[in-house]
Amino acid sequence: MQFKQIPGLEDVKQQLLHAVDNNHLAHALLFYGPEGSGALGLALALATYVNCENKDMEAHDSCGACPSCTKLNKLIHPDLNFVFPYANVKDALKAKGEGKMELSSDVFIPEWRKFIEHSPYGNLSDWAKQIEADNKAMLIPVEESRQIIRKLSLKSYEADYKIMVIWLPEVMRQEAANAILKVLEEPPYKTLFLLVAQQPDAIITTILSRTQKIRVRPFTDKEVESYLITQQEMPEKEASAKSFLADGSIRRAMQLSEGVTSDVGTMFRDWLRVCFMSSKLNEGLDWADTFSSLSKDDQKGFFQMGNNYMREGLLVINEAESILRLEQEEKEFIQKLGKFLTHENIEQASRLFSEATMQIDRNANARIMMTDLYFKVHMLFSNK
Repeated sequence: MQFKQIPGLEDVKQQLLHAVDNNHLAHALLFYGPEGSGALGLALALATYVNCENKDMEAHDSCGACPSCTKLNKLIHPDLNFVFPYANVKDALKAKGEGKMELSSDVFIPEWRKFIEHSPYGNLSDWAKQIEADNKAMLIPVEESRQIIRKLSLKSYEADYKIMVIWLPEVMRQEAANAILKVLEEPPYKTLFLLVAQQPDAIITTILSRTQKIRVRPFTDKEVESYLITQQEMPEKEASAKSFLADGSIRRAMQLSEGVTSDVGTMFRDWLRVCFMSSKLNEGLDWADTFSSLSKDDQKGFFQMGNNYMREGLLVINEAESILRLEQEEKEFIQKLGKFLTHENIEQASRLFSEATMQIDRNANARIMMTDLYFKVHMLFSNK
């Protein structure tokens, strides 16, 4: 990937280019930004640039044509290594005739290349679907730390830098994270760690302290619009409408352009309607079973959607509906919900949804948590 393929974010690009060109590049960088941001794309563009054999100094980018760039753009360079979350999908591997292979990131590299080729802006749920691991726990296990140490102990094959990209280190098991601390702090000569996170607060502090942080902000509406027009060949008028609804996320923009609706968003709206009606107590309790059947990532997405609605509800009660970032069905829902909202219950609901997300990360019992939350949300809005 080249920097020019990522819309906007010129401040971050210049920061990276300046570090490389002045030989001030840290050996371990942590790119962090919300899902749908350019964090992974920037890491891949940096990996391409540092090993480019003929850098385009005028365009401030890799040449895109030398043998190194060609291999890196196809993610087949022998000095480019990846570690990412995966699940136990041995049944799926057996079906492909790969049942005897030991699970590791290397096993999923063909799927990973397809995932990146489609869009480097996806999240953990998108990746789980790519490897047929829906509803399974996606983690970076301790075995990966041994693979990292082994691979980095070897000399580079042909590139200037040997590169290790770790995608979503926040789901790395603590044992795995602890095992790579030494090599992360003192890597072999000309080794570059590129960590890409969406929830940096969930990364253990000993990893954080050994990296230079690169914050990647959400895209602006204009940057998303530019991406849709130039790389998705979308008409300007449609791209403008989609970019406004995407709220800074190219992943969301891609979903809108492909006509993908959010099942989690629909589920949240249905659940919240039930919370408002005391006559539907049994139905509300049944939601605990429905919720517990979702994947962990979808469970977190459920409450992320809740916080999004609370944010938009705040705009409604402050008579700022002109800047709502919602599709028509969602907009109608939040407008109807507005009559039940106050500044106080919006703040309390957002706190409940954020706490629920943290409980999911800590493997709380989903049925018990959701039952408790149903009663709390019902009381919160019925007491307006």
